Amino acid sequence: MMKLKLICSVILLLAAALLISGCTTSAPAASAGGVSLTVLEITKHYTTTEGECYWDVQVEIKNPLDSRATDVQAWVKLLEKGDGSVKDKAAINVDSIGAGETKLFTKKLYGDCGTEYDINAYIDS
Repeated sequence: MMKLKLICSVILLLAAALLISGCTTSAPAASAGGVSLTVLEITKHYTTTEGECYWDVQVEIKNPLDSRATDVQAWVKLLEKGDGSVKDKAAINVDSIGAGETKLFTKKLYGDCGTEYDINAYIDS
């Protein structure tokens, strides 16, 4: 019975380690020229290629101003936690966003399943 408990404990520890590997964290909201960007959700997905994953990153871009904002460019980057190097990145180009308007975007970023990443999202001013 003691051996069975030990085996179960080891299996639970391994399962927990697998669940937390490859975690991501996101940056706080960013803004430029009055327009703001917030990361709303990060969802990890496994691909059919062994060891490769992708993250769907949903961002919200808001224009709280009283006038239309044009030519807004934002970036979403997948950064390795250890050295901050960019593993993948995606641009969000917004030709026009009206006064008080909010737009949602989802970008797909690819990385290695076992690597820990940070998400860096910002508006390029």
